[in-house]
Amino acid sequence: MMNHPPFFFEGYTGLVVTIGAIITLAVLMQVTAKVDWAEVFREKPKEPKEKQP
Repeated sequence: MMNHPPFFFEGYTGLVVTIGAIITLAVLMQVTAKVDWAEVFREKPKEPKEKQP
């Protein structure tokens, strides 16, 4: 038997990766649920540049 990281179970690698991906997606959805994306990506008005003499 080879030394595997402790989070991989012999024969269940695909299942563990899938569950990890679903949990990650759920956490990211919860964190970003209340973000006003229109405000985040709104272009800020450009300040006019001063003319150089």
